Amino acid sequence: MFRVFKSELYKAVHNLPFCAMFLIFAVLSLGMTGMGVGSRDAHQVLVYHSPVNESYTSAIQAVIASGYFAKYDTLEETFLIATEAEPLLQPGGTLHSEYGWLLTKSHESKQYIEDTYYPADAEHVQESWRFDRLLNDDAAIALLGILFSVYFFGQDFTRRGFSAYILAGIGRPRILAGKFCAYLLAATLFSLVLATAAIATFVPNVLVLGSGYVMRCIATRLMVDLGFLCLTVIFPFIFRDVIKSVGAGILFSTQFLSNKAIVDLHVLDAYLTPSLWTTEFSAKAFFPALLTTVAIFIAAFTGANLLFRRISLK
Repeated sequence: MFRVFKSELYKAVHNLPFCAMFLIFAVLSLGMTGMGVGSRDAHQVLVYHSPVNESYTSAIQAVIASGYFAKYDTLEETFLIATEAEPLLQPGGTLHSEYGWLLTKSHESKQYIEDTYYPADAEHVQESWRFDRLLNDDAAIALLGILFSVYFFGQDFTRRGFSAYILAGIGRPRILAGKFCAYLLAATLFSLVLATAAIATFVPNVLVLGSGYVMRCIATRLMVDLGFLCLTVIFPFIFRDVIKSVGAGILFSTQFLSNKAIVDLHVLDAYLTPSLWTTEFSAKAFFPALLTTVAIFIAAFTGANLLFRRISLK
């Protein structure tokens, strides 16, 4: 097993197409992540909890017309009005006569970025919001992980890599174990490179949130990524063709795991809980995610092992 492990690492490091793919994927992940973590303004707002009604709607339209931020949050059913617009509503303000009643209604003061609320006195809101978006963004690792895993295992079927090990007298279980160990190391590096590149690009001063918190989140993100990166490992052993395996992996991820209209599975729900990324460690959120990753790895290795034992190699 160790001979296969060392050989696979050597081949990966000296394989120019694999290294090029590694770098290309890192660049692509930045582009995909950037679509969800662009520049967003943080607004100090007055928050009114109320369903849609004409009075509040007219008020926020008047505030917007005056050049200030205001909106209705349909998800939370709240009306938001920029704190800077408050003088307009006070006696003597241009909107006081018609909308001064807003100041007599129950409201809260908060900070708001896109779809997230923070306490009015919270610090480093921009960094917190961007870091949270990075941690919750599974699109890049889910898609690129399919290509990464399929290429890592699938190329050995097209280039007779597995046959070379067998001719060298190494048993199939040891070949697969060594290959999987090398893959886990490569996948760990892949996850850390993508996470580091995204953080350096979009949240360069992330350590203001606390080094312990940031390191814990990166470690948790690695655990989640390893689960995603093992999801589609079995397809190269089924199809023994890179292109077919990529297609099957994409269909599996988009139609079987993600599309609840077709199959209402909850396999990855443990990865989607916001409690994974809170400043306080949540064992109730962490351990189900850890067990999910372990279960995915065991299922992937077991399935690959059963198929690999029966595959007729060229």
